[in-house]
Amino acid sequence: QSRNIGIDNARGKYICFLDIDDLWLPNKLVRQFELISKNKKLNLLFSSYYRYEEEKDYTNIRNPMVLFGVKQMINYINPVPMLTSCVRLSKVSKIRFKPLYHEDFIFWKDLIRQIPSHTIYIDDQPNAIYNINRNSLSSNKIKSIKWIYYIYYLDNRNFVLVFLKLFIRGLFQILIYTLDQRKQIKF
Repeated sequence: QSRNIGIDNARGKYICFLDIDDLWLPNKLVRQFELISKNKKLNLLFSSYYRYEEEKDYTNIRNPMVLFGVKQMINYINPVPMLTSCVRLSKVSKIRFKPLYHEDFIFWKDLIRQIPSHTIYIDDQPNAIYNINRNSLSSNKIKSIKWIYYIYYLDNRNFVLVFLKLFIRGLFQILIYTLDQRKQIKF
């Protein structure tokens, strides 16, 4: 897995991730370096981002969903957008992406469980553009539900709790989508 190879070969203090079809805004790395180097206690920071749908020529802003804090939200959804993240390398030295669908979600769960809440910072300035593609893995909702179910099941093996988490996740997804629509913008 390429992200694991990146972690294994990283030599700096921090690591950021970017998929081939997404973009960082020009100030992303500088801004995050300034934020994380000013506060030596920070282990993870992430931000809002633009979502661009080329087929519809539509862009909106997605803010991370952290109504109850990152440590609580990670039990239901992934509040950390991979493309906006910056993490202290020493904190991920033993964490790897697993060869499963939704590996981002599992990776962040593993990390967030190990670091204190006060070492996580959410920047309100968008710093990246996520390209939405109809053919991407994340666009297949049936497969997504199946894999999310599997991730929840791995956590506690309780069917009732798994279905409750799926229901709560569904409510969060509706809320996220609703909030996205209110922030429609055009570049």
